[in-house]
Amino acid sequence: MAEYVLWKPYYSVADPSLDMEHKIIIGLINELHAAVISKKEEPDLKSISDRLVRYTNEHFQHEEQVMKDCDYPKIFEHKLEHEHLRKKTLDFHNNLNLVTGRDMLRFLNDWWCEHIQESDRAYAPYVQMAIREGG
Repeated sequence: MAEYVLWKPYYSVADPSLDMEHKIIIGLINELHAAVISKKEEPDLKSISDRLVRYTNEHFQHEEQVMKDCDYPKIFEHKLEHEHLRKKTLDFHNNLNLVTGRDMLRFLNDWWCEHIQESDRAYAPYVQMAIREGG
């Protein structure tokens, strides 16, 4: 089965560990897609949602620390975006009986792909500069 979301090199944020975390999140979106397509979304949705909530929090903590370490000037705005996604993901998780896998899939795909391509890539030059400066 074809992947629903493919990792593209231009998604890179110049930090291999954050890139790997983004790939894991994309993998969870693809796992959700596979469950929806195979009509197994009901039993799998809770498991995928559990992992997504947990991993999103871990990833955001790590990413926010990297942004702090490289003095990213828009960290406050970025953290607000993270908070929005945390709340929305938790809302989906807490209301699985009211949403479909397709609803969740659509939201996650739109939000994550846009967030990585725009907001996350905006801090990439600061990460690169910190790497060059040995920080």
